[in-house]
Amino acid sequence: MRSILDIASENGIKVVWDIHAFMGGSSNGTYTGVWPSAPQFWQANFNIGNTSTPLTEAGIWVVEALIKWVEEGLSREQRNAIAGLCLMNEPAHLSVGEGWAEQDKMLDWVGRATDLFRWSTLPQTGMKLYINVVETAFKNMNEGFEQTFPSWWTEHTTADERSSWAVIDRHKYWTWEPECNGCDEQGADGQPVCAWTCDTPRGEVEESTCAAASPAGGTASARSSPMGCGRSRSSPRARGATGPPPAATWT
Repeated sequence: MRSILDIASENGIKVVWDIHAFMGGSSNGTYTGVWPSAPQFWQANFNIGNTSTPLTEAGIWVVEALIKWVEEGLSREQRNAIAGLCLMNEPAHLSVGEGWAEQDKMLDWVGRATDLFRWSTLPQTGMKLYINVVETAFKNMNEGFEQTFPSWWTEHTTADERSSWAVIDRHKYWTWEPECNGCDEQGADGQPVCAWTCDTPRGEVEESTCAAASPAGGTASARSSPMGCGRSRSSPRARGATGPPPAATWT
């Protein structure tokens, strides 16, 4: 990680650390370290000697250690190369209806992690906190997100914090919405049939049905990887594990 920051600093590049793989798996995707098993971060415990401790608490220890490392373990040049921290990527992603995470518990953890950043020296350095959420962790998906998160956001951050270091980082994958007509069908040759390809002109993408559905008037869909250029909707990353997962072995 220091080597990456050295390279970034030497080339005038800013880095956002987006932490993906928590112990037990905090979301459903191939990058979690436990896939295709069901994620266990939000409900399982682990043992230290005779003491049983929630994995969520271990996740808080990871956040504390990361913040301390950024504060004390880096050179000034390395620290200046960090634009911000995202303390957990897509918490409880694809958990709706699966039983391995609860919306309120997820938000409580995100709030605790936010407090750790708030109480650190990092906001005073100009570093941002990217608070990442995704609608697949909320009851009723998009509707649930809209009903729940805006009020949570304003209750847990102040106007001054939102104008200085607190950044809401919503992962909304317009490319995988039904109206975007992504790579869900297969042609006669067995290959995905995609709405766009890597050489599709950007203007054509922005004028598509998907762009019209985007609240950004096309900007969001254009930022997303055109299907055929990035991850397909049928990939494990997009949909998570399918079928019943193997029995969990966490204590």
